[in-house]
Amino acid sequence: MKVSILLIFVFISSYSYAQFYEDWTEPFAITDSMSINTNPDLLADTDILNGDVVIFYEKKMDATSNTQIWMRNLTTLEDEQEILAVENIDFRNPKLLVYSPISNTRCFIIYESNESGNFNIYGIEFFEDGSFGSSFQLTNTPEAENACYVNSIDEGLSICWEADNDILFSQVYFSQDTLLLEEVVTIDTNNCFEPICSSDHIFWRKMVNDSSHIYYSEYLPIGQWKEPEAIYESGHNIHLKMVEYMFYGWAEEQIIWENAGKVYIWDSNQGELTILEIEGIETIHEPAFLTYSFITDDYWEPAIFTFWSGEELSSEVFAYDNLGSAEALNISNNNYADSHTKLFMGKWGTNYFNTINIWQTEVNDNSVLYLSQVSVLIGGTNELEAKNSLTLQISPNPFKKQLEIEFNSINTDRSSLEIVDLTGNTILKEEFELIANNRKLFKWDPNVMSESLSEGIYFVKLSQGNSFLVKKVVYSK
Repeated sequence: MKVSILLIFVFISSYSYAQFYEDWTEPFAITDSMSINTNPDLLADTDILNGDVVIFYEKKMDATSNTQIWMRNLTTLEDEQEILAVENIDFRNPKLLVYSPISNTRCFIIYESNESGNFNIYGIEFFEDGSFGSSFQLTNTPEAENACYVNSIDEGLSICWEADNDILFSQVYFSQDTLLLEEVVTIDTNNCFEPICSSDHIFWRKMVNDSSHIYYSEYLPIGQWKEPEAIYESGHNIHLKMVEYMFYGWAEEQIIWENAGKVYIWDSNQGELTILEIEGIETIHEPAFLTYSFITDDYWEPAIFTFWSGEELSSEVFAYDNLGSAEALNISNNNYADSHTKLFMGKWGTNYFNTINIWQTEVNDNSVLYLSQVSVLIGGTNELEAKNSLTLQISPNPFKKQLEIEFNSINTDRSSLEIVDLTGNTILKEEFELIANNRKLFKWDPNVMSESLSEGIYFVKLSQGNSFLVKKVVYSK
């Protein structure tokens, strides 16, 4: 196994030629502060609810009450909504399984419940209009089912879970308005925990002599699973997660975990282990890593990395990226205990991406889920070349009522002007013939379009042929 130590301070400096714009938003509370809210999963950039961002999570009214599953629409910011709650029954660990063919996206919330006695795995469909179908049971075994994990990024729908310290796996298929499991395969037995999987790889923690080791198996071309094999057996390895990696719809398989306050990443394709360190940060806890791939005029992999660090009663959530940051950024910045960081993909396209970071903050013996997001509109050398042919000026910035956008080109060609919000939504798009050396002035008044348009950061993009320029603007009411 190849092992390398990657000092992120150096790693971050790459691709400085690209012009980009990125700002972590001010954290805001997704949930109330009078209950215990944990374990979120996020739905974004689908046909459901017209592409709204929706979060599902566990909620307990107090430490002794049953666990419920709630949701909230983060686009409309409607009130929290109770989804699954029955007296004396627990509903926990909501996971989203999304099937997105060319049309007719289907979304299911997979969860664990003890409604039939011991814990089994159930599902319920979440429809495009925001309504729910009837719940159905996926497993029915005498052992308690735990740590269910679903994967719907790559080819096929997969599910893995823990039962009586054994690791189980199955493919999932549709049967009218429900889901069914194919053959359930036992991957490993005894002292196994927290599996994560794709359609052909599965990873988990295994206790050996009071230490937690990282194991894996893969589905072989001969049609069976490989015998379990240890990836890393030194020290105590915890907080195992899949690295979210997206390249125009295809997912790579990398995992990330914590060991003694350091971060380890293993690439299943290369068989390479990387140890990440950040200058100025002594210990890193519960790391989350998300990587995108883009082809502009070159190949580029922007990456977002979040974690918490510090004393437990005053810990903070930090973010790092390879977009030009010189140091880790404190994005929670409060006097509470912050932990359990999770990264989710928001909307993304050929030249932008939106990443959402959610964490747990302890407030008066309760747990509040907080959110901050970063959005990046990416340009490569095409954009640098555009500076020689296009001009784009905006004023005033920040603005309250009307923004004046002045632009010009040395070429005569079909052009477009776009206003894009932080999540990648196109607010306005105008197309026109831009005459060489003929200055144009466009006035944008957000209140004319929609009184509900929120304050915040927007991007103005001028495009002509393969060239484009982008300016960031702040709208305040």
